[in-house]
Amino acid sequence: MVAARRIVAQREADRMVLARALHDEAAQTLANIALHLQICERAIAVDVERGRAELAGARAALGEAINRLRAQVFQLRPLILEEVGVGPTLRRYAGTLPSRDDLAVEVVDGLGATRLDQRVELGLYRIAQAALDNAVAHSGASAVVAELRPVGGAVELRVRDDGAGFDAAGALAQIESSDAIGGLRTMVEWSRALGAELELTSSAEGTLVRVLVPLS
Repeated sequence: MVAARRIVAQREADRMVLARALHDEAAQTLANIALHLQICERAIAVDVERGRAELAGARAALGEAINRLRAQVFQLRPLILEEVGVGPTLRRYAGTLPSRDDLAVEVVDGLGATRLDQRVELGLYRIAQAALDNAVAHSGASAVVAELRPVGGAVELRVRDDGAGFDAAGALAQIESSDAIGGLRTMVEWSRALGAELELTSSAEGTLVRVLVPLS
């Protein structure tokens, strides 16, 4: 019953993200472009240069909206995951994270051309995505590194940062006693779904998320 509530809550959260993206990015941008074009229509008869400027503004706004919508869709479900695998997809996702001069985000893909079961690739991606999001948003780190590598008959994912750290044991205990959704719950539940070992350690020197997924 609890698991079912969590699934419903997560789906509703995903739908809210999509609805907000469609409203904020698509609808408002299209309305702005329509206004640009209306001004252009009126101006071009008397001021060709102003008409051209309005057209250029509309084209730029449309390009920005397309890029933002693509980023939102990529966050919800990256279509290239099935095509290129978890490593390249994760590297591309890291490139969509907020850019800051004081933060470096790196993805080390030790899997190379090796492809995994689609469910394993999706699970690893979701765990890494949540860990990266948490590190970028909350850790105050200057460096975050996500690494994938084969270990015997398993695949290991490590996401580490040099941030301020947090009470990892307390956060995990809270996950078990509440229905709250978020990045840490995503990591816990996907690890369980994959039959993986999840290790979360944190100190004043940084945080490490380690997941070991058996491939058998």
